[in-house]
Amino acid sequence: MSTCAELNPSAPTGSGKRTDFCLVRHGCTAWNLEKRYQGHHDLPLTEKGREQAEAVAAFLHGGRWEAVVASDLLRAKETAEIIGRRLQLPVLLHSGLRERGFGPLEGLTAEEIREAFPGWFPKKDLNLPGMEPLHELAERAKTTLNTLAAIFSGHRVVVVSHGAFLRAFFAACLRWDRPVPGNGDAVEVIWEEGVWKRGCLGGSGSVEGKKPD
Repeated sequence: MSTCAELNPSAPTGSGKRTDFCLVRHGCTAWNLEKRYQGHHDLPLTEKGREQAEAVAAFLHGGRWEAVVASDLLRAKETAEIIGRRLQLPVLLHSGLRERGFGPLEGLTAEEIREAFPGWFPKKDLNLPGMEPLHELAERAKTTLNTLAAIFSGHRVVVVSHGAFLRAFFAACLRWDRPVPGNGDAVEVIWEEGVWKRGCLGGSGSVEGKKPD
């Protein structure tokens, strides 16, 4: 997978080898299909979700990836295991990659949230009791990915996580107001000399419809 020289620094330049990441959002669950907030609720993949995981695994095959690290929530773990089998790599779990905790919103649709918490939409930055505050999510995303970049320095790593987590990472480390990736989407980013950069895959992300090798 080639990379681009599009810079959005997240930290001062320093020493360190280049580390390539492919950030993958897990395949879909029943609640994704119903457009319900999942947060820390632990749901398995649907058949469509498994197909999405197989598609991204086929897309990544041959990319010289060396490790797969995933959130410990079931939907991410299952996605990562499908990828790991195709790439013949073990899957490591990291709780820091978990989705944002949505507290009282978990299990609800946007319409149900509007009824239960009038005024919350479209103020997505409003933190209700029990929700993980956005600034804490952003700091967790930054710390977790920086830690993985240090652990896997100089290597190529697939990371499987969640929509709100990935968007928080893009904003915190790339200053990139990117929409939440779709289920099974992949976005390449690079850690090099203390700076996060977008890879070429960062512009498109979707692997649906790609021809498996």
